[in-house]
Amino acid sequence: MNFLLYPLVLAFLIFITSVISLSGIGFIYTLDTSYKDVWLGIDRYNSLKYFFTQTDTRLESFLIEVAQLARKEGFIFSIPEIRLTRPRVVDRSFLAYAFSWINLIVINHNYLDQHSDAKIKTIIAHELGHYIGDKMSRRGHKFFTKTAHLNDEYLADAFAAFLYSKKAVVDMRAGTDYVLDINLFNQIDLGK
Repeated sequence: MNFLLYPLVLAFLIFITSVISLSGIGFIYTLDTSYKDVWLGIDRYNSLKYFFTQTDTRLESFLIEVAQLARKEGFIFSIPEIRLTRPRVVDRSFLAYAFSWINLIVINHNYLDQHSDAKIKTIIAHELGHYIGDKMSRRGHKFFTKTAHLNDEYLADAFAAFLYSKKAVVDMRAGTDYVLDINLFNQIDLGK
């Protein structure tokens, strides 16, 4: 029995060694842009976060407002950090993204000035839906019992609709690459 365990342990050690060697420990990357040398150290995610994103007080106030709505509805969570992508570093390939494992929500800078405050709050609510869904493992609230059958995107859309409205989510999705099935979305019971 033990002889079967040795290959697994060896594979695990090789995996850990390769992760450590690729993690960027001790490397300095010099970029020929307006940004100075960027140190990618032990906390690679943190370093990359500061290089690719920046803080934005308007987004932070929107997140606090959306988080207060969610807490008022009975969701229990720690508020993640929210950041804006830096111009010239990140393209338009995504609207927003929730990195629940590092407690971070990122909004693309291209969308901040192009959309109304209400639409940006709905986008934040959608990303907070991803974040809270991951952090709460889709348990501990009546919302998750009603939406357990949904995929990640529909769950996040349903969460935004739970806080705001289905119309706000449909408006948010208009003009994006994601095709929202309106009939399916309107059939979702939000548990309110």
